[in-house]
Formats: sequence, structure tokens, C-alpha cells
Amino acid sequence: MGGADVVAASLDDSVGNIMQFTVSNDKKLPVQHATVDDGTALAADFIDLTSVTPDHVRKLGLFEQTDEYGRILPLLGTAEEGQGHSTTMEADHQFGPLRYDAPATGVIALGATEEWDIFNFTADSHPIHLHLTQYQVIEKHHIDFLDANEDGIPDDSNRDGQITYGYGATDYTSADIWIGEAVKLRPEETGWQDTVEVDPNEMMAIVATFDKPGDYVWHCHILSHEDNDMMRPYIVEMPDSIV
Repeated sequence: MGGADVVAASLDDSVGNIMQFTVSNDKKLPVQHATVDDGTALAADFIDLTSVTPDHVRKLGLFEQTDEYGRILPLLGTAEEGQGHSTTMEADHQFGPLRYDAPATGVIALGATEEWDIFNFTADSHPIHLHLTQYQVIEKHHIDFLDANEDGIPDDSNRDGQITYGYGATDYTSADIWIGEAVKLRPEETGWQDTVEVDPNEMMAIVATFDKPGDYVWHCHILSHEDNDMMRPYIVEMPDSIV
């Protein structure tokens, strides 16, 4: 407040004292390193995780299917190259949607920094939130895939028995999911994040450090989605307890 007398809001003055921040207009300056006019850094202790080599990289998916009553059933799941899970309650292979109660597929070593590549295979934007830790967005990319039977799962287009990834120009005879051009990050998507939207046909790569042991969840922050059933558990364990 610059040493000024504190004036609380009142009926006659509904604003009172307010604090003004004038952020540097240097467009070359990353948002996370912004300063105010007196030179004070707004995030002096910021650590840029996007330049750190992660201890592990995992691919995860956002899916939408329908339940037995024809209602939209939004789900999270794994999106590694390989075969599809047998059901949404069995994490027995590498790829596909899973219910909340299915066994946890994310077991993370305590203190590890991980990159999560989150693929949106749905027609909706989903705000993705992690419990325990904040994260930083590394990049976003447009993705292409086919879903001819509209079951909410990318097709095995080249019919090799597994889901595979390609990079660059789309060619469904050689791979099933294609990672294309980068999507420019908005200023508010840089720096520490709590929740960031992943749009349809988009992959968002994030990085986070998991510094406390325990059982946690990650989920879509649309209430009707996280309740039905777009939430998955993950476990942070001491490294010597991970098999």
C-alpha cells in the first residue's frame, strides 16, 4: 500500500484502498519472471520445470463414451502405445478409458519430476486439475485420429493390433494418432498452474514434481464430469517400495 493510511471499504466508499501493480510491458519477458515498476520480482523463487529432464514420461487420455442409458460417460485413462484395455475396470493393457474404481495405473516415486502428455480424444474442452502439486505446461499440440464407430476410443486405423503414434503429416496406414503442429500457449498458461483446459483434438504436455507420499487424484474440474466418472487415482511412494 506504499505506506498510505489504510482505508476500508464503506457504504460511502465501496472500494477503499486498492493495490496497483504495473507489470513490465517487455513482451520478451516471460510472465513468470515479471517485475513491477520498482524492480520487485513477482515470482523470485520460480523454478522453470519445463527445462528439466523428467524422471518419467507417461501418456494419459481424456475419453467420452456412453453408459447403458445413452448418457455421456466422461473418463480418464492411459494412452500409451499398445493394446486396449479389456474393459474400463481392467487396467490390463496400455491404452483406453478407465473408471475411477479401476486399479491405479500411476505409481510415482517420491520426489520424482514427471511429464504427463494428456491427449483429449473427446469433443469437449476439459479443465485438468491435479491434487498435491502444481504443474507447468510444456507445450500443446494439435492431434488427429479416427473414431469411425464413435465409441470414444481412437481406431486402430492400420489394423496392427495396437494403438500407435505418428508425428508430422497424417498417414493412418502407418500410425493411429498423429501429433501435429504446436498450439501457442496463452500467457495465463505459463508459470505455475492449478488447472488448465485441454481442448478437443489437442495434447497438453505438463511437468510436475511429486514431493509428498500418499494417495491422490487428478480429474476434470467440470463438476458433472469429475462426479461421473472423470477422475483417476495416482499413488506417490518411496522409490524402494515401487516394484
